[in-house]
Amino acid sequence: MTAAASGRAHAVRRTTRLAGAALVALASNCTLIVDNELSKPGGCAEIAASDGTPGSALVFHSGVTAPSFSGPAFPSPGKSASNFGSTLAFLRDGGLALAGGLEGDAVFFLGKPEYTPTLAVPAPGHEGPGLFGCSEIFAETYDSVHDRTEVKLIPGGCSDDGSFIDAGVFPGSPSAQGAALGWAGSPDGRGTIAALLGAKAQACAEIFPLTCIPPSGNTLPLSGQRRVSSLTAPDGSIVWVVATDSLVQLWRADFGQAIGVPIASGSPARIAAIASDLGIAARIEAGRLRTQIFDVKGDPAGTDGNLDLGDSGAHALEMARFGSVAKLRLAWLTGDGQARVATLDATSPASQQLVGAVDVCGSKGASFVAPTTPTTAAVLIGDALYFRHVQ
Repeated sequence: MTAAASGRAHAVRRTTRLAGAALVALASNCTLIVDNELSKPGGCAEIAASDGTPGSALVFHSGVTAPSFSGPAFPSPGKSASNFGSTLAFLRDGGLALAGGLEGDAVFFLGKPEYTPTLAVPAPGHEGPGLFGCSEIFAETYDSVHDRTEVKLIPGGCSDDGSFIDAGVFPGSPSAQGAALGWAGSPDGRGTIAALLGAKAQACAEIFPLTCIPPSGNTLPLSGQRRVSSLTAPDGSIVWVVATDSLVQLWRADFGQAIGVPIASGSPARIAAIASDLGIAARIEAGRLRTQIFDVKGDPAGTDGNLDLGDSGAHALEMARFGSVAKLRLAWLTGDGQARVATLDATSPASQQLVGAVDVCGSKGASFVAPTTPTTAAVLIGDALYFRHVQ
């Protein structure tokens, strides 16, 4: 859908200009999930998908599995944050689907039913080579008979989605591979991709076909699920931030050497950049939100946060920073089975605050929640996915 087509494709009560800003919006078969309260099951407003035709509505009330979320990458120098959005990958009746959100209320949808992986892992949403928002995807398909996983790299709107790259076949299930993708920008506007797969990690220029797929570079410890963010050192070099199920560690641009000591060791953490040279790790432990802000050397920057959530059963944290301000949108599940969202204000690293915590309407029994935009949340209940307004 071209930028001009995007402007023609929807008729909604909001007048937000969307041209060129949507995650994967340049894909020819994208569908726009609009701010249109077409249904209110249980009294809760649901954002429905529309292809722009009068009366059209697309919801995901069955057949949804395997959600995987990533917040936006930090905007490159001189770039608008409007092309840096969140990415939610999930399976819809077995076919790959992507949704993404930006700073406003609009959420965007792209269906890729020709791909039927077991699990899909997205890169942080970022401005791609074509100067529009996109997110590469690792699609992993498990063969239980032979106990092996086939991995493909799908461009996710960053290039022709039909030009996937074979990343190899590996023993075991997808969870054994710790597949993860990162992205980093640079002052010259070019992008760099980080690929983690099994025990290998490699970075390469965001030029298709990507030369780091499959990765064949340095060996990196493999420890369950991994996520990758990036920072920029004063000399302009990339610093990769890798979160595993047990720790957060900084790495040099080529993954040849770890930087400093592990950060946020213990329970699984979510990571994001809050400035080009500052990162944050957040995790939930025993009903408290624990946060650590760090610089490109892995040294503390500000005071560690230790905020009481008032809920000893809180778990399943997801996090996204929209724009370039150090305010992060958090979502988690409560001990009594609700989805909850709040804003973590880290604009003063020495006195972080959690504000506006509210339950997501109609989320009882949720197994997953993610902050798709600052005002919406994606909630999975059974095999139904809902996009809800959150004030």
